[in-house]
Amino acid sequence: MNIRKLMLQQIEAGLHRKTLETPSKWATDVLGLNYDAHPWERDMINSDALVNIGCKSAQMGYSTAGLVISLFTIDIKKQNCLYLLPTKTPDATDFSSSRFDPMIESSEHLQKVFRATKNVGHKRAGKTNLWIRGMNSRSALKSIDPTLIVFDELDEMDKDKVVLAEFRQSGQKSSTKRLWKISTPTIPEFGIAKVMLESTQEHFFFKCPHCSRQTELLWPDCFELCGENLGDPDLKRSFLKCKECQHELEHGEDGIAKIEWLKTGKWLPTVDNPNWDCRGFYINQLYSTTVSPFEIAQWVIRAKFDVASDQELHNSMMGLPYVGDGMQIDDATIERVKGTHHKSQVPPSGAKVITMGVDPGKWLNYCVCQWTFSKFENDLNMSAHCKVLDEGKVPDYKDLQVIMQTFRPQMTVVDSEPESRLSYEFATQYWGHVKVAKFTKGNTERLINVNRDQNNHYITLDRTSWLDCTLGRFRSQRITLPVDVSEDFKEHVKALVKRYETDSNGNPKAIYLSRGADHSAFALLYAEVALPLAASLVQNQDVARFL
Repeated sequence: MNIRKLMLQQIEAGLHRKTLETPSKWATDVLGLNYDAHPWERDMINSDALVNIGCKSAQMGYSTAGLVISLFTIDIKKQNCLYLLPTKTPDATDFSSSRFDPMIESSEHLQKVFRATKNVGHKRAGKTNLWIRGMNSRSALKSIDPTLIVFDELDEMDKDKVVLAEFRQSGQKSSTKRLWKISTPTIPEFGIAKVMLESTQEHFFFKCPHCSRQTELLWPDCFELCGENLGDPDLKRSFLKCKECQHELEHGEDGIAKIEWLKTGKWLPTVDNPNWDCRGFYINQLYSTTVSPFEIAQWVIRAKFDVASDQELHNSMMGLPYVGDGMQIDDATIERVKGTHHKSQVPPSGAKVITMGVDPGKWLNYCVCQWTFSKFENDLNMSAHCKVLDEGKVPDYKDLQVIMQTFRPQMTVVDSEPESRLSYEFATQYWGHVKVAKFTKGNTERLINVNRDQNNHYITLDRTSWLDCTLGRFRSQRITLPVDVSEDFKEHVKALVKRYETDSNGNPKAIYLSRGADHSAFALLYAEVALPLAASLVQNQDVARFL
């Protein structure tokens, strides 16, 4: 190849890159993407804000947008990218093979750009890198210096690891580094819903084809449900409507009619004095051209009778954070269970059972409980009433020994994390009267498994079932709190929110999410777990007798 020809190729390549200066134009020319079905994507992916938030319902093209932004950054800007998924495997492997690889194969240009694609988690384009990693991998964030980070499904990620991932950008110039956080929301004041509040909070406004006013599609204002049950033929008549003029907004076959009026759409902030360094983009399935009003109506009916479907309707279809009735403890419930006693009062002599739970962190959070019941029997936790004698936090285990000496609990349960060695050493000081707890997966029952191989100090238990038992006391009023119970205790109990996720078989499975610090709540849980263990000790019977 002569020098003149090489120079012409370089000039041509340079001009070509200038014509692809925006991600949306690049995606059209290089990937052949159009925005008919997802018109909201075009301007969204062109955002040059330092931080970008995508709060959305399922199947709205946001993951594709995140990948487009990543590939554009690598191809045009020649900058490293990190694409993060919630778990280790198979998510990273599946995403790489099902989403990334087909994009490369569909474009001759990208096939030339990416010379090394066989590694699932590391794609190379010359000296530039795309890392696709799961957040649960210990090595996920080692030796990585991304300019762009995309968090895909933020709400499913460990918040501490999110912070660590963001720290990987600390060596990058503030003018070049970018963050994208994308997720279907779960609960209020958590994950994507929380960071969305710090953004421009933009919604996709369009021109109503009937009244010509700028409007948007919001739940439930813009949906008209027809029919009363799944078998009702009127259900198919359900429709979208303009919240301004109440006129029906036509969906049409395959969403063709909807595409036409959505073409007028644009992103607009919904807060005064928006922070343009952090743009937030909210969308829901009312905008979907592939989900019909009839399909939405079916979910609305299901949600009336099923709490898991109700959650799915709000989160996955409407992109809204949601807490169902009875899914968390509120202030009113806490006030109802307050007694007249004060903290730190030495319990009366002859108390049947006293237990203590400890949840270590920066502090050792503890909770001391006195239990009253008619007799030692099966399912003791359900028949017993709990009186919280004391709760609080101390800096180290020496201070905890003072609490032990004051209340003399028959059984204390301590979380093994984050310092398992210290927890174990504490257990050895009170042989037989202290257990170290670990949570286990796969078990969904309120059981306690004693590890016989480690001097009986360790136990394993299911997190969700024991939280159900502990927090259920507040609703059934089988717990009495001190009149001077701490604000920390109340806030920690309120932080836990019950919701549902889908298990490997597609069935709903209950879990708890935490909106903030929850150490006192878990200290109470461990005091709860300690009750059947104390009964086992006092009665000299296997713990299973009291479960």
